[in-house]
Amino acid sequence: MPSERIESLLRRLELHKVELEAQNRELRSIQSELEASRNRYSDLYDFAPVGYFTLDQKGLIVEANLKGAVQLGVERDQLLKTPFSLYLSKEARLPFMTYFRQVFKDGSRQSCELRFQKGNASTFDAQMESILIEDPFYGRVCRMTLSDITDRKRAEEALRDSEEKYRLLFESNPHPMWVFDLETLAFLAVNEAAIHHYGYSREEFLSMTLKETCPREEISVLCREFSQAQ
Repeated sequence: MPSERIESLLRRLELHKVELEAQNRELRSIQSELEASRNRYSDLYDFAPVGYFTLDQKGLIVEANLKGAVQLGVERDQLLKTPFSLYLSKEARLPFMTYFRQVFKDGSRQSCELRFQKGNASTFDAQMESILIEDPFYGRVCRMTLSDITDRKRAEEALRDSEEKYRLLFESNPHPMWVFDLETLAFLAVNEAAIHHYGYSREEFLSMTLKETCPREEISVLCREFSQAQ
């Protein structure tokens, strides 16, 4: 081969080598960016304040974050490929299956509140938010978030108990009692003692105002005392 041809081939090889090295640097840069992005996603996923779960069409757990494993009281590796319904209380399993089928039927975001059974036999109330997505590996799956609402449920129950105690005290008080609107003076509630004292039925009472049962002076005193209390 002529020397000129050899030199031309060598120049081409050198140029190709430079191009390959540039491409290699670019690929390494892209790979580093992908790894950084994956690490950020992993941190956000695993250390999120709510549980994340992915369920396949059979209701098996195929993905779960660390928070979700802590919520259910089971090691994450032991959660995978197990039925999600195993971690629900017995009375919540049938409502969950109805809810789960609805997610796959409608494809829209679904919400539900159910009671769960932890690995140590304790229970907690949780709110689930689920949506159907197409996963490139698992196909159609249910992506779900799980938020512990036990404290909220307890607060609601305590409020209901308090309201019930107030209602019983109000109804059983031997003295006439009522609740009225400060602006319209319309009766909102009356107890049995007021009904017996004034001789009106409950329905009649609730269609009347304070003006029809109390002297004007007494109404002025009541309104003034309420305003001062405020």
